Amino acid sequence: DSMSSIELFVSEVSKIISSNKHQTQTKTDHQASSKKSIKKKQLIDIEKDKLKKQSEPIKEDWCMTSELELLKQLREITGAGVMDCKKYLKKSNNDVTEAVKLMRSEEGIKADKKSSRIAAEGIVYFYSTNEKSILIEINSETDFVARSDDFVNYVKECCQKILQTQYSDLESMIADANKVYLEEIEEHKKSAIAKLGENIVIRRFNTFNTKEHCVVGYTHNYKIGAVVILEKNDESLGKDICMQVVASNPISVDEKTIDESVISNEKDIYKAELNKIDKKEDIKRNILEGKIKKFIS
Repeated sequence: DSMSSIELFVSEVSKIISSNKHQTQTKTDHQASSKKSIKKKQLIDIEKDKLKKQSEPIKEDWCMTSELELLKQLREITGAGVMDCKKYLKKSNNDVTEAVKLMRSEEGIKADKKSSRIAAEGIVYFYSTNEKSILIEINSETDFVARSDDFVNYVKECCQKILQTQYSDLESMIADANKVYLEEIEEHKKSAIAKLGENIVIRRFNTFNTKEHCVVGYTHNYKIGAVVILEKNDESLGKDICMQVVASNPISVDEKTIDESVISNEKDIYKAELNKIDKKEDIKRNILEGKIKKFIS
């Protein structure tokens, strides 16, 4: 009986030890599994962070590239400055079409504000096609703008628009009851004013028929120009004459065609000078006639 009791006790102890060992192993396995899960989760989180960090600069770069493309598009369409393009893109929420509309609606206001400013600089420009030629003077406020490529391109475009009409000079365009072409020229000018930031004035122009005659034009440094019309086609001779005219800057073709007001003004200037010297009247008169002849020649 005592042996049986001992064997039963040993059996029960073995069962308890075995059970505890199993529980310990299960707990150890569970802990190991939990550690692996935590480690795996940490690795996944690290990878997600890496991907997030990598994607953020890409998104930022994409946004910058997109904005630059929109800015480039708007500049190509309107020709406006970078700061103006940025401003109108911001107003239109990066909608290029809407930005163009905003710029066009506001450029007229800008042009009206600048129209009162004095435009004393500018260029003289000659432009010719197979059918017509034009010599035009357009003024700006500063010589800096007058010599810019944008201003010269505007003047060229203006010449092309005028040559599509039948007007021979600015006066006939203004006098015409039909204001369609004049309004088109004015709208074109307003766009240039908005772009260049200065007042622009079309001072004068004359057009010539190149179908019937040989029309040759020449301008020197965009400051002075001349046009010669020849019966026969001789561009070399025409250019030589133009250069002579520009160099001498004559007031008329001959003495008979000189404007009387010009002669009268010169006489008044010379008389004022002669009144300051102590000479007899007949001597002053002779001096005056000599000065006038020299002026005419």
